[in-house]
Amino acid sequence: MSTIRNFFLKPWLYILIVLVGTALKFYHLDSKLFWMDEVSSVLYTSGANESNIQQIIPVNQIKTFDYYNSFLHAKSKPQSFKNELTGVLSGTHLTPAHYIFLSFWYRLVGDENLDYRLFSVFIFIISLPFIFLLAKNLFDTNLAGWIAISLYAVSPFIQFEAQEARYYMLWVFFFVLTNYLFLHAIKQKKTVWWIAYSIAAILSLYISITSGAFIVGHLVYILMFQKKLRLQFLVCLLFIGLAYLPWMYFLFTRSQDIESGLSWHKFLASSLFPYDLLFYQLIGFVRQFVYLFDYDLYHLLFTGTITNQMYPVLIIDLAVLAVIIYSIYYLLAKSSKWIRWFLILIILPLVCLFLVSDIIRHTGSSMLWRYQMVNMAGISFIVTNLLKDKIQQGKLLFVGLYMGLIFLGLASILEITSNLCWNTSPNCEPNMEEAQLISQAGHPLIITDFNGAGISNFLAVLNKSKAKTADIIYGKGILTNLKLNIAGKGYSDIYVLEASDSLTQQVKLQFGESMLPLRKDMNMFTPQIWHIKL
Repeated sequence: MSTIRNFFLKPWLYILIVLVGTALKFYHLDSKLFWMDEVSSVLYTSGANESNIQQIIPVNQIKTFDYYNSFLHAKSKPQSFKNELTGVLSGTHLTPAHYIFLSFWYRLVGDENLDYRLFSVFIFIISLPFIFLLAKNLFDTNLAGWIAISLYAVSPFIQFEAQEARYYMLWVFFFVLTNYLFLHAIKQKKTVWWIAYSIAAILSLYISITSGAFIVGHLVYILMFQKKLRLQFLVCLLFIGLAYLPWMYFLFTRSQDIESGLSWHKFLASSLFPYDLLFYQLIGFVRQFVYLFDYDLYHLLFTGTITNQMYPVLIIDLAVLAVIIYSIYYLLAKSSKWIRWFLILIILPLVCLFLVSDIIRHTGSSMLWRYQMVNMAGISFIVTNLLKDKIQQGKLLFVGLYMGLIFLGLASILEITSNLCWNTSPNCEPNMEEAQLISQAGHPLIITDFNGAGISNFLAVLNKSKAKTADIIYGKGILTNLKLNIAGKGYSDIYVLEASDSLTQQVKLQFGESMLPLRKDMNMFTPQIWHIKL
């Protein structure tokens, strides 16, 4: 037993796991649909948005694939960083710093889909040393650092977000960095570290406004355990508040736009009660360690639609949830008071924020586990606290538990990366179907008015199709003489997709019975596709 204990006290196994987890971030990195939220990230980075782009697209005119695809390539329409910055800061964004960082990145690396996703992988890599340092400082042992970064490296939810061109990985990085600098400033008691902490906290807020939750947790921690540092921290808060105040005021002036943009959260609420939303936040933490099935098993269980094949995965999820709950109990019962409260105060405020917001707004944002990314990282530290103690004591059960979590993480990553539409968006499979149709046509004409999910969704379809021979008409108002306008163009097919009923009817009046529907099953995520064979 001492041999096994000594083996797990050395760093080599953990380093190997980290290397494997890091290598997997590049595995199938560009295979999934570059979906509408990622497209929006690219548009925002260039200083544009859906509304701006639709205003400049010629109405009822034939444009090429390259014309539309150029919106996803900022270098094809070069402009100064100053102009891009002005565009970003004039938009109603809750995550503006992400687009500014991306603007620097694509200038250095490139502006292909893969390049934007590589930014998230890069952020994952540079976060590893800070996770190690935070765990080491928090638990006062290198073993905690090795366990923490190995769990992080094979986390399926981290894998999922590290392969998307979204802000979540950058948010986790600054969450870890801000907390590390906070602890370091308390220990060192030097002005330079308080300044560094303040800068990191400001950037955290500009990456996500909800970062204010764990900054409030820091304030409570200071008032509870570091009262001698109250003045220094209040000065930091003043500096942080003044730096974020202009953006906060700007967002306040756009509050109606923000509420309208987040109104889709109401669709998630259904008839859930507060304790349901709290449960969904708790169960989401399981996704930090295991993600073998791409659906909400708990919803299926409660509605009685779960199948026998799903029960083994459900049992694994519940077993991991039991580990998390026991880790929380162990933290509360066995850990020192300052460690216990530090971890509680960087996790609990965000849980409460979403719970209270959902109750007030009658929404279900608590069910969106990506909004809990930083809390998932926090939960990893709680599990690390349990494992480092038990492994140091040579407890074989917990050595096996650690290896089980690593195995489940790796298995989940392989499952995620092997699927082209793993939890990307509810539009993913319909988008893939539309992209395949377009790509198989010889020289198609696409008629659309971006109805439903908007131009970002349409650009995602077009980008996936790689159908460089396709032409597109943005139909708006009265679409007349369509047959005359396309005569002699040599089109093989006409597809009417992502189109409103009014646009569809106009095309149908001109082509009659030759215009046929392609989809049998339709819903809000799978609108009808109409096909005209020429």
